[in-house]
Amino acid sequence: MATHSPILMALPGATLLQVTRHGFAEVSLRETPHFRLYSDFTADPDGFVAEALADPR
Repeated sequence: MATHSPILMALPGATLLQVTRHGFAEVSLRETPHFRLYSDFTADPDGFVAEALADPR
């Protein structure tokens, strides 16, 4: 099953596989980019959105 749901990824016994250029690699929930993204957002929603919308110039 492919999912980006942190709730499904956190199910006990879940095996998380990350697709890499070398094939599949097993990763922990906290190692996934999606978990880090959600963590950053929930830690500071206003700052996260402001940074995402900031002009890159």
